[in-house]
Amino acid sequence: MVNQEIQKERMRKYFTSAAEEIIKGEGLRAVSARNIAERAGYSYATLYNYFSDMKEVIFACVKDFQEECSDFTSAFAAGAAPGKGHIEAVGKGYCAFFIQYPSIFELIYTETSNDVMGIKHVGEQIQDHFQSLCRADWEYLVSAGEMTAQEAQNMSSLFAHTLIGYLLMYINRKCPDDYTEFMRAVDQSFSVILNK
Repeated sequence: MVNQEIQKERMRKYFTSAAEEIIKGEGLRAVSARNIAERAGYSYATLYNYFSDMKEVIFACVKDFQEECSDFTSAFAAGAAPGKGHIEAVGKGYCAFFIQYPSIFELIYTETSNDVMGIKHVGEQIQDHFQSLCRADWEYLVSAGEMTAQEAQNMSSLFAHTLIGYLLMYINRKCPDDYTEFMRAVDQSFSVILNK
């Protein structure tokens, strides 16, 4: 029984890894059961032995991408002082990750959840992702007496929405025109929000 579960997870991972490669390289529109199975080295019918539908495959990819983003931002922010310094570093790491992988940003933030995943709690999971990366820092600031819990909650939400808004405009509209200008605008907003 244990070996069957291990084998099942291994097979699921082959398919999700193939889907993730396609998404990173070609975008979500290039994803199909046939493309995934071909890249994984199996028939597309085999994919459906491990996933009920394509939405389940995409949902598994979103979860993996969020873990990858979390690991990336943690490494990016390593060594930053707890509190405002760490929040700012995590924000910059978040930007760097999604600018490197704009197709992941598109999947997570611009595709309609119902069309892609059809699972209600996915939207909440996506919305909470960035805030979860900084939660300990906001709690640190509250415990240090730098702000109230309500202020931290408000600032956390404002920070996350501002960051995602900047990424949305830069990745999809190239506004501002270049990366340096984009990061200057992001830095200024971070300073205002964090009262630095």
